Amino acid sequence: MNKAIKRFLAALALIGAVAGTASANLITIGQATYGGSNYNLIYDNDSSLVWLDYSNQSEEWWDQVAWASSLGTALTNVTLNSGYRMIWSSGWRLPTAAEGNYETNNEFIHLYSAELGNITFSDVNNVFQPGYGLHHTGPFQNLQSASYWSSTESQYQNDEAWTYDLLNGLSGTTLMESDLDFLGIAVRSGQLIDDSPVLGPPPVPEAAPVPEPSTVLLLGGGIAGLAFVRRKKKK
Repeated sequence: MNKAIKRFLAALALIGAVAGTASANLITIGQATYGGSNYNLIYDNDSSLVWLDYSNQSEEWWDQVAWASSLGTALTNVTLNSGYRMIWSSGWRLPTAAEGNYETNNEFIHLYSAELGNITFSDVNNVFQPGYGLHHTGPFQNLQSASYWSSTESQYQNDEAWTYDLLNGLSGTTLMESDLDFLGIAVRSGQLIDDSPVLGPPPVPEAAPVPEPSTVLLLGGGIAGLAFVRRKKKK
């Protein structure tokens, strides 16, 4: 194998490795304007959830909940890419983070691990995992390695709510009103409809016309006659 082919194969392997870090389930479907700037709307096909790619400044839990719910009117110029439309099933809200570090009903963990492919600080058995951290952000441009408030209140302490730390991929509970203010990110549930025209298969080239039986007989007769004339000349 020559050096040029080796370099080509190595480049293909690198492209494949890089492409593998981004989930095909995360689709940038449009943009919305907030505070005078445009931010992407990113759809998670697995959970039928749209993420606003914007991290709100650190605030107490109650303020972050109010901020997320206000986005229905605060967002302007909400524009979906050509061919996309949404059937919304909820308003804007904070993501959920169920009790404990489990993916079930935990929208943060699903995004962090399943979709973006990041590794948490420890697994479900509390065993340390090397390489943890927010190393892959996919189509997101504004995720931060910091703690975010979830919409989930603690079942055991009525003055605490669950948070999710994108630095280590772990959940925890914190007082809703405390000096430890956390960031906010908003999601909205809905079903994406792709109305893009479906391109059919490329046209099949027309086959050469098949000669009719009479034409085949005439052609065969002509070839046979030509062969007879050649044999006669040889004599």
